[in-house]
This record gives sequence, structure tokens and C-alpha cells, in this order.
Amino acid sequence: MFKIIILFAILSRIVVSIKLYRSMRVIKNAGDLYGNVIINQYDEIPIPKEDELLLKMKCCGVCHTDLHLIDSITPPNHSVGHEGVGEIIQISAKDKSGLKVGDIVGVPWHYSSCGNCEYCIKGYEPLCINRLSTGLDVPGALQDFMVAKSTHVVKKPDKLTNEEFAPFLCAGVTTYKALKECELIAGQRCGIVGAAGGLGSYAIQYAQAMGFIPIAIDLQHKLGFCKKLGAETVAINDLNTIRNSCHALIILAPSLSAYNESIDLVKRNGKIVFVSLPNGKFECDQSKVIFNHLTLKGSIVGTREDMKEALEFANRGLVKSYIETDTFDNVANVFQKLRNNEIMGRIVVNF
Repeated sequence: MFKIIILFAILSRIVVSIKLYRSMRVIKNAGDLYGNVIINQYDEIPIPKEDELLLKMKCCGVCHTDLHLIDSITPPNHSVGHEGVGEIIQISAKDKSGLKVGDIVGVPWHYSSCGNCEYCIKGYEPLCINRLSTGLDVPGALQDFMVAKSTHVVKKPDKLTNEEFAPFLCAGVTTYKALKECELIAGQRCGIVGAAGGLGSYAIQYAQAMGFIPIAIDLQHKLGFCKKLGAETVAINDLNTIRNSCHALIILAPSLSAYNESIDLVKRNGKIVFVSLPNGKFECDQSKVIFNHLTLKGSIVGTREDMKEALEFANRGLVKSYIETDTFDNVANVFQKLRNNEIMGRIVVNF
């Protein structure tokens, strides 16, 4: 009887330790320009369904899209974060993914897709009409525990740390996909607007690994970082030097002026791929688009197959994460630094 009592006491302590967890929330009153990020404590952890995993989060990268969400007119009423890395602590016995308790996996922006609509069937699952996005449609990774679909999580490559892995779940695969959308061949020039940011550092490296010539475009004081990554550099206020010279251009900076000036930077028959989400409406001279035979397109995160390809570059050491880290308790300050454009590369918070 004494042994039973001791065992019950131990199990009770484990349950209590798991049931208390932290999760970020956003408070935004009418008239507020920015969302106020707070951390609440909850006494019931998320409960996974049969096709879901329960994860104990290790870290999460912080993306500009997260900032857009918390500063939007109606922020989500749950946590954001879509570069989450966690350890599987619960999985259904019926799961057929091959994953197991103890595995470290990533939760990307692409939380789930139906697999049955016309877009999924044709290989465009990020455009799925029934898709769910992490941090937007379902609670994100900026919390101690979260549930995720076993079909859509990404197992961490052995050669990457948790913190190095996290940004590949959005910044890495997004820039890789954008470069694929440029349809360049080896030796052609690709302009990268916002090259020193969280996505830009990956875009430079992927461009080089794919045989392209990256032209980093950013503020003057940030160009040293881009040069270290091997890019040719141009200050944002000196764009005349590269007009009509890029075979393709990807816009990563949330700048409407970058959108408006983009068509003057590419060569005839050039391609412009829009990734960032600046405020306002994009206007351009349609005659330049028509007579120069330009292609303008948007690009959102890649497919699960794109993710595998993007991570293979990392596994081979061709693309690396340039990150700074902070703690989850300091996440409000992290978002403020992101607003102030004070972060070079990517920032990852640890739990």
C-alpha cells in the first residue's frame, strides 16, 4: 500500500507540472496601432485528436507575418508562431506517420491541407481551399505545448540544432520556393530586396547554392552582413546602378516603394516574385509590364516536397541559419525589435 501511495504522489506531480503552461496572447483595443503581447498561464494543456500530436515546444522562430497578425485590426484570439520546434510527448497508437514519442519535429505555416481539392491534387497544397495555417487558423507555436498534424510536421534533420532548424520552417522554405518561381538558370542575376532580413539571409544562400548570382538590396548599414554571405550589394537609395539588370527579383521587404520600383530593376522578359506584405496598394506602369514582357507573381510557402528539398541544402551544409536568440518570457520585446527593424537575420525564442 505504501508503494502505491508513493507512486500516486509521483504521478500527481507529473500531471500538475504538465497541466500548467504558458501561451502568448494579444490585447488590442480600438484605436491601438499595435497589438500588446502578453503571456498567460493556463491549467489545461491542449488535447490532441487521433490524427494529431502533442508537442512540448523547444523553440520558435519569429516571423514578420506574426507581427502582421498581432498588429492587424482583429488579431487572432490565440498564440501565433509558425516556426515551432517541439518534442513529441503524445501520439496515437493508430498513427501511420512513422513518428514516435521523443522525436523532434517542426510545425510550419502550412498546418494542414485536405488532399482532395483541385489544388492539392495538382501539387499546389499551400493553395488548398480547406487549408489551415499555423497561428492564423489554429493556435501557433508560441506556447509551451501545442497540437499538430502528424501528416504535416517536419522531422528535424540530425545535423541541425533546434534553433537552427526553426527558421527553415518558414523563412527557409519560403525563399527557396520564391527562387524556384523565378525560373532562373545558373549564372543569371537575382535581385533580393530586403536581403539582410530573416528571409533574405536564406535567399542569398539558396541563390548561390542553386547557381544564381544574388544581388542584395537593403539599407546601407546592413549590406556588410550580406557581403559576408557572398552577395553583390546595392544600397536601397542607389538603385539606379542596377536598373534593367536583374533577370529576376524577389521582394522580401515589407515596403510598398520596393513593390513600385521593382519593374524598373529587371531586364526584359524578367520575373518579379512578391513575398512580403506591405500596407497599401501596389500600382505600376502597365505599359512597362506589357512591352517588356514582364511576369509578376506572388509566392507563399512551399509544399511539403519543397520543404524536403530546402532542408537537403541545409543538411549538406550549403545553407545555414544566422540567428539571434531570446527567451519566451521576453517575446513582447522581440516583437518590438521586429517592428523597429533592429534584427539582422532571424530571431528564435527558447522555452
